[in-house]
Amino acid sequence: MRKLVKKISFVLLVPFFSFVCFSKRVTNNQIEVVNKLPISVYCVPNFGFSDSSFKFTSKEYILANDSIFHVNAKTNKKLFRLPLTDTIGQKFLLKFDTLEVFVFDENVIKEKSWEEIIGRQLYLKRLTYSFKEITCNNCKVVIK
Repeated sequence: MRKLVKKISFVLLVPFFSFVCFSKRVTNNQIEVVNKLPISVYCVPNFGFSDSSFKFTSKEYILANDSIFHVNAKTNKKLFRLPLTDTIGQKFLLKFDTLEVFVFDENVIKEKSWEEIIGRQLYLKRLTYSFKEITCNNCKVVIK
């Protein structure tokens, strides 16, 4: 009977501990955005595009993924995942060595057409970080 209880306990506890390890790894791979602005913003990450063509995203994609990109005024939020702790992710980031974060005013995204946003470059800020800066800054992006 004890052997059976041990086996059942093992079977039930292994997935739990696996999930805890997995969720800790996922949390460690997130960039925390600190929004010090008095307005809500959308923060959109970009790798490998050195210009502001915005070929990597669209208004529909940003709005559809509101929970990933949206940060309320004067708050902190863990946003997009970056593979910072695994070697494959580090090689990917080191290849580009740059993370750009485009910061858009929430009202601009919701009220303007994507063509106007791109054409007039209606982003509030364009923040650029090297891989080293991100890791040295404890995976935080600060918007002032």
